[in-house]
Amino acid sequence: MEEDDVTITIREQNFHSQVREYIICFLLFAVLYFVSYFIITRYKRKADDHEDEDAIVNRISLYLCTFTLAVSAGAVLLLPFSIVSNEILLSFPKNYYIQWLNGSLIRG
Repeated sequence: MEEDDVTITIREQNFHSQVREYIICFLLFAVLYFVSYFIITRYKRKADDHEDEDAIVNRISLYLCTFTLAVSAGAVLLLPFSIVSNEILLSFPKNYYIQWLNGSLIRG
């Protein structure tokens, strides 16, 4: 009976760890997407009056460029984030607030 409880708690820990990683990755990508959207709209030229077809094409291209910039920024920031988080984890291994930062989250 105890062996079943141990396997259940290990499965629960793995599940919660995966959910935590997905939530953190989603929030990071959402922040990168919104920052990319504001950067692109800031430097985008103001369009003249267009037809409906041109407006749809412009909107789709804006979303694709925003997605591409967010993915590129995430790829560029991956190495510095992993270095800094690994150093923080090594500096404060028993800190309660740093325990959520585990190796699998750093390696991504």
